[in-house]
Amino acid sequence: AEALQWREKYKDILMGSRMPQWQSDFRVLTRARSGHPILYTCFRHILPANLQHVPEHYAAVFEAGVRSMRNGAQQFDIVVDCHGFSSHHLDPRPLFPFMATVRQPYRDRARSAIFVGAPQAFHLVFNLASKLVSEKTARKGMFKSPEDAVAHVLETAGSEAALALKEAMHINRQGCDCQPGEALGRKLPSEIDDVATLFKDPIGSFPRVSASAQQAVMKSTESETIATSRWGCCRRHRVKVT
Repeated sequence: AEALQWREKYKDILMGSRMPQWQSDFRVLTRARSGHPILYTCFRHILPANLQHVPEHYAAVFEAGVRSMRNGAQQFDIVVDCHGFSSHHLDPRPLFPFMATVRQPYRDRARSAIFVGAPQAFHLVFNLASKLVSEKTARKGMFKSPEDAVAHVLETAGSEAALALKEAMHINRQGCDCQPGEALGRKLPSEIDDVATLFKDPIGSFPRVSASAQQAVMKSTESETIATSRWGCCRRHRVKVT
């Protein structure tokens, strides 16, 4: 029921009829030779939390990840590049919609999560996030240096995927300004499929909701209000955390 309500709430995003206001560079970056998509984000380009737009960004990218699966793959990998991690990223609020998305509508879709170059302060975020999911899901996380992350992807996903990751991390280390969304030549929500291709199936990647179920969901969501952030979404705290 919870997953059904979530999909009803974000159905325009999930069907590709509306794109979210991008809050970071989070996107489908590439696909492993096995057919498993690789999702990527870099902390350098993550804006301070906006609790209206962040869940929509997550929804678009996770759905793109599912729609990008090939060769019978049923899961995707996530790479979190900790380059640019700073004080405003200690705000835990974006964790809750992210982990709720992993826990319910996309349960068991994450095959692995690679945290690249994580500073000590990031472990505070990771420890909190681990408490929001099952122990099985938490064990999927691994910490690696940029070089080791590329080597791991080379071994598990192939040379094309490893090159895509290496190039993305290299670009993100040129400069320090926050440039979320389709900057620096990026394509969101996916680098490997355009929006028209991703969302050509109007039904989506899950079964159509029955009319009675839709009515029940609509009634339960009418009273919901979307929390909005008191933070400015276009201004970064540039204090680095060591």
